[in-house]
Amino acid sequence: MRILTTSHVLAAIALMSATGCGTTFVNRGLHEQTRWLETQVTQEATSASELEDNEVYNFDARFEAQVSPSTSRGAEHNPAERSALPDLHLYVRINGQRTEVGQAPNAQTLIANYPLRLKRGDTVEVRLVDRRNIYFAVQYDSREADDWSVNNVRETPLSQYQFTFEGPGRYFFHRGYALMFVDFRKME
Repeated sequence: MRILTTSHVLAAIALMSATGCGTTFVNRGLHEQTRWLETQVTQEATSASELEDNEVYNFDARFEAQVSPSTSRGAEHNPAERSALPDLHLYVRINGQRTEVGQAPNAQTLIANYPLRLKRGDTVEVRLVDRRNIYFAVQYDSREADDWSVNNVRETPLSQYQFTFEGPGRYFFHRGYALMFVDFRKME
């Protein structure tokens, strides 16, 4: 788990401005994922602040995930199981309770906002999966028999993180197939 501090953001901006400014240097060959990461780092994040122990607060959690375009990356998971354009589903488990917070069909980027009730020290698990629906249908050409079908849902893990919630601010994770930023903003 990493919380982006002001020094991280300033270092990234300094690096980008040093390499992007000037007339003699042309910034070419950037991968789509690198461009996405640059835009995320330059976004203004919620400032980190401390919370009182055992006080539960409502937070607006903004999840932004970018999945690797290559199916051969991510040694943690089986590359043969994921698709090139996955049907992304994002789950959050807080102290044992699982909730789906977002989805994006046939995409490599997922953005989702979801309200969560958290207190300092809560264990948060974030799980990004590729969902495949497999349909099996049987049709009858008869008045007496109904048509029926079976839907089999299969989920392939792309990335999973578990961390201890410390308070509002921006969190960064990189594991498996995905880069993810989660910004927790306290709701008033």
